Amino acid sequence: MAKKKKKKSVKKSKSQKKKSSVSKASTQKKTTSAKKKSGKKSTSSKAAGEKEQKKSEPKKAAKKSKPTKESKAKADNKSKKSSEEIALAEKISLDHSPYSVRQYFTNRYGKHVRKYKKPVFWVLKIAGVFLGLGVLGFISIFLVFGRDLPDVTQLKEMNFAETTIIYDREGNVLYSIFSEENRDYVPLSYIDENVIHATLAIEDKKFYDHFGFDPVAIIRAQIKNLEEDDTRQGASTITQQLAKNVFLSPEKTYERKIKELLLSLQIEYLFSKDEILEMYLNKIAYGSNAFGVEAASKTFFGKSSHDLSLAEASVLAALPKAPSQYSPYGQNKNDLMGYCKMDEPVESLEEVLTEGELVASAPPEELTEGDSLPEATAEGPETEPAPRPEPKCSGPDDPNYVKGRKDLVLERMIEDGYITHDQMVSAWREGFDVTFLDPVHKIEAPHFVFYVKELLEKEYGKELVESGGLEVVTTLDPRLQSLAEDVVAERADFNQGRLGANNAAMVALDPRTGQVLAMVGSRNYWDESIDGQVNVATSLRQPGSSFKPLVYAAAIQNGGIGSGTILGDYKTVFERNYTPSNSDNTFKGRMTARTALASSRNIPAIKAFYIAGGEDKLLEFLDKLGIVSLRAFKDEFNKDAEERGWTFNFGPPMAIGSGELSLLELVGGYSVMANGGVRAPVNPILEVRDRNGNVIEKFEDKGEQVVDPQVAYVLSSMLSDVYARPGGTWRNTLTIPGHTVAAKTGTSNKKIGRTNYPNNLLTLGYTPSIALGVWVGNTDGERLYYNAWGLTGAAPMWKMFMERALADVPDEPFPQPEGLIWKGNEVYPSFMEQKNYDAQFVKIKKKDDEEEEEEQEPAPAVVPESDFVTTKPDEPEEVIATPEPLVEPAPAPELPPEPETTPPAPTEEPTPVPEGDGGVTYGF
Repeated sequence: MAKKKKKKSVKKSKSQKKKSSVSKASTQKKTTSAKKKSGKKSTSSKAAGEKEQKKSEPKKAAKKSKPTKESKAKADNKSKKSSEEIALAEKISLDHSPYSVRQYFTNRYGKHVRKYKKPVFWVLKIAGVFLGLGVLGFISIFLVFGRDLPDVTQLKEMNFAETTIIYDREGNVLYSIFSEENRDYVPLSYIDENVIHATLAIEDKKFYDHFGFDPVAIIRAQIKNLEEDDTRQGASTITQQLAKNVFLSPEKTYERKIKELLLSLQIEYLFSKDEILEMYLNKIAYGSNAFGVEAASKTFFGKSSHDLSLAEASVLAALPKAPSQYSPYGQNKNDLMGYCKMDEPVESLEEVLTEGELVASAPPEELTEGDSLPEATAEGPETEPAPRPEPKCSGPDDPNYVKGRKDLVLERMIEDGYITHDQMVSAWREGFDVTFLDPVHKIEAPHFVFYVKELLEKEYGKELVESGGLEVVTTLDPRLQSLAEDVVAERADFNQGRLGANNAAMVALDPRTGQVLAMVGSRNYWDESIDGQVNVATSLRQPGSSFKPLVYAAAIQNGGIGSGTILGDYKTVFERNYTPSNSDNTFKGRMTARTALASSRNIPAIKAFYIAGGEDKLLEFLDKLGIVSLRAFKDEFNKDAEERGWTFNFGPPMAIGSGELSLLELVGGYSVMANGGVRAPVNPILEVRDRNGNVIEKFEDKGEQVVDPQVAYVLSSMLSDVYARPGGTWRNTLTIPGHTVAAKTGTSNKKIGRTNYPNNLLTLGYTPSIALGVWVGNTDGERLYYNAWGLTGAAPMWKMFMERALADVPDEPFPQPEGLIWKGNEVYPSFMEQKNYDAQFVKIKKKDDEEEEEEQEPAPAVVPESDFVTTKPDEPEEVIATPEPLVEPAPAPELPPEPETTPPAPTEEPTPVPEGDGGVTYGF
């Protein structure tokens, strides 16, 4: 009986235990639910159990003082049950993590647990998925791109780069870009700490914190790449730069970037931070063929990297980003060092008309033509203006100071706590006194070399050119280059002393191929006093009357005129009441186009401008010749035309050279005429080979017929006619005995006050095998002496070069195409127009010249349907169907001979150009 009761009791205990557990779990579930609703903290199950146990203990003690065996067993079972419940309650109440609750309910009530899901659980789950995918992606990337990675353990023994070599057409070395010969490895402890700190500040401020690359910087750079739709933005650390420059090719691709990151991780794993920084500072390129900080210190400052000042250290740290751009020997020196605008000569808009913006701002009535003041020559050159004091900026924050990259380095050093503000100011002041040693590496034809280098970088990228081991064979002819340099040097003193011109430039092309045979960008590349690093051959300048032949060519092609077409030289009113004059302030009356061009008369040239179709048609014609600077300037200036309220046009002054273009462009345009209207694009490169000897670029003849060959011949006939030119010095200077040569001079002037002063002197000419352009002037566009013309400054140099270059070359007459129409000595294209073009224009009569005009055939004056005629026309005369044959004009008086000594400065101001004749004159 006792056993049955015991079994029953045990069974009941199990049932109660199960019931109690269910009840307890249910209570806990309700409690949890209530906590969610109320947001209050519930009392723990353990505390409730202990309180109830304390209440029952006195009662149990009062009922029984001696426990029996049965009661003791029950008590033990109850205590055991209570302990299990308390433990379970503790697990649930003290650990509220989703995992614990989920585990408990899954064990007890499997299907109901799916309803209990917190947002944190999903976040962790999603994060886990992405983490797994990231790990799998990284493994995949490593398997795909890591197979071909080089062994970074050999890093210290590897060479940093291979030299790119530029040759002339005969295989002579002109320049070796970033040669490996100039390197001196030094330990990190030897390098001045300012150099180390400056490098870290500007290149990689988190260098000692990252593990090879900076993920935040990479994401930021990629966002910018997407915004700008390119892949050029970088976020490379010092480790990445080392990996990229030593092991990888320079192309801008994501594949290369991935390899760069993998290599960076390996480098960081195998080398310490100091070792990486030491290798970087010893292998990075600083420009001027200096590799490593020690070689750079000796190259630029003549001292060891251990002895550099803060200012010098900031300069070195600024160079690796772009060694060529920030070179202290190049024309971008200010980008490196910064400069004070108050140190530069200040010129007002009224005083300077050499920049396109100033031409744009001047109304047509303020621009005149003709490019000399002959009446002033007898008085001698003007004295040099006294230099004014040059104030300097007060500090790096002065509004007149334009900061360079070395100033950015100093600012970053302050941000990173390496230096104080006072130290930065002291280094800034020292920067004005920093001197650089003269370059010790030999370079031939420096302006040409850097012109070629710039083209290569546009095509292949800066990194490949500077460290890719390319071999570049150029078109430069060493004999003609040496000849050009000799001529520039021989005339330097005369130009400086007699004309006030401190510089000169020269470009020679082969018209048949477009190949650059010679290029001199200044008389001395290393002379900072004349800004010798500036390549004037590729700089924009006003061409003056040397632009007129292209206007006539457009009139021949678009208007059908010939060399005998009458274009009278009368005082004429053009659109917007523009009334130009000639350089000698006279008008010669009736003349042919041949005579007008040879004598550089302005009025006929402007008429040719209208016959060609005006500005838009002329720009289209120039585009075909490869002359694009004029259109580029106009398009750029008119970007804000709607906001400005008016549109810029060159207008009729364009015909006489008021716009700006480069000497190289102008010679290229002449070359088209020399080549019978076939344009061979200007090209200085014959062949490019990579480091393995593979040809990656080779010259191809890409000539295209862009101008009718009849047009080219008619123009060449006009420019090469010796007897059409005025006699004396003019005729002699442009004549090469025994050779048929086409030639034209030009001078542009700027107006200061009411007086015009010359500032650009040019002469251009050609044969079928060579086209040559010469410029003389001051690099900064400053005015020249009164007797400076294209004829007295540039033409003698042009003649010297052409005589020597053609000494052993037989005469090359210009080939005549079929279809030409000859009328006496004059030649016309087969599509010539049978009309009198001069009838479109109206001359202005004066009482003083009525008698003279009666002796001449009166100028036709038919009113055209345009707005440039502002006076009533005279009676029209008959259309001339057959132009008269050319009669050699009477020789003009010779120019005064060149004096043996510099004449004294004039005591009186020369007679200014009449007020009504405007601002800039262009002529011979």
